[in-house]
Amino acid sequence: MRDVFEEQQLDRKTTVRNVVLVVVALVLFTIIRPASAVNLLGVLGGLVVFIVVHEFGHFAAAKWSGMKVTEFFAGFGPRIWSFRRGETEYGFKALPLGGYVKIIGMNNLEEVDPADEDRTYRSKRYRSRFIVAFAGPFMNVLLAFVLLFVVYAGFGVARATTVVNVVGEGTPAAAVGLQPGDTILSIDGTPVEEWADVPEIVQPLAGQAVTVVYQRPGEEPRSVTATPESVEGVGRLGISPEGRYDRLGPVESLTTSVGDIWRQTTGTISAFGGFFGNLDGYVQGLFTDDEQVQDKADENRFVSVVGLYDLGGDAARDGIRSVLIVMAIINLALAIFNLLPLPPFDGGLIAIATYEKVASTVRRRRVQADMNKIMPLAGAVLVMVAFIAITSIYLDLVRGQQNPF
Repeated sequence: MRDVFEEQQLDRKTTVRNVVLVVVALVLFTIIRPASAVNLLGVLGGLVVFIVVHEFGHFAAAKWSGMKVTEFFAGFGPRIWSFRRGETEYGFKALPLGGYVKIIGMNNLEEVDPADEDRTYRSKRYRSRFIVAFAGPFMNVLLAFVLLFVVYAGFGVARATTVVNVVGEGTPAAAVGLQPGDTILSIDGTPVEEWADVPEIVQPLAGQAVTVVYQRPGEEPRSVTATPESVEGVGRLGISPEGRYDRLGPVESLTTSVGDIWRQTTGTISAFGGFFGNLDGYVQGLFTDDEQVQDKADENRFVSVVGLYDLGGDAARDGIRSVLIVMAIINLALAIFNLLPLPPFDGGLIAIATYEKVASTVRRRRVQADMNKIMPLAGAVLVMVAFIAITSIYLDLVRGQQNPF
């Protein structure tokens, strides 16, 4: 919640040079990674917006709690443009890497005008500090919910029909003449009412002849006999379904969005645990050509800006629905990452405030955490974040991300 470059006062010439370098870097990156430059700008712009929304949560909660907020900026580094309204300065800075708010008295080391001490973050009750720290991630979760609600209410949820979309070459389905567009009516005498019925019927029947009744558009139903092939002991005909999107009502869109957020949250937390639990394997995967080791290292690894660029391009080619889903996932990831109970993350602020609350209750006097003791841990966390960021960029450049669309 502060500008890490605020102590670096750069002159206008240096600022212009840095902006030009950033533009040149973006152009070169677009040439190296041939895709639409709009996708790149969209990904970077989206990240900035998500982070500014995150910081607005802190800003609004701090104002509501009576804390003094002196700055609210998009970007970091030298100021490009700003204006002051009341006690807060608003504006834009040169480096488009996110945004920040500056709340006075965040810890015991910061010197504050004695007249403002009762408006510092550190002077407020536990509830207010918790709300201010949690408000940023909450805004990202709220934005993810809104995006998912729009997806389900406006575009719909994907459902597989009983119509064949793809027939694999050399498969049992191809051998008996099934074609894309055919509607599967029954298999082995069991009616097929939804596509999930197909694998349920076929999988136990590997190597056994079954009767498939289907209907081609504009024709009468036909019947053929096919023998599902065995793939790792499971029966397969070699067909996949045609999908459609069914719009949901407001209530079902709400419940589906909440359910998706819960599943994505638990899945992301599990992925974090898998990554840090396999950190030695991740490091090994950086320096080996062994595909098995690489696959193991890549299971739960982070996605860098480069990966988001590729993912955003894939989503854009698939349509606005996929773009909105990717945006929702990014917001949830930002929220969960920021809630890690380590300084300097928001979760670290919550952990410190909780420690101070418990310690003050136990000792029956005001206990305040000493940032001199916490700063080494915060430094170590920043080093780890830098390591993850650099290695993730490297892996996304050399190995890339699989297209989920």
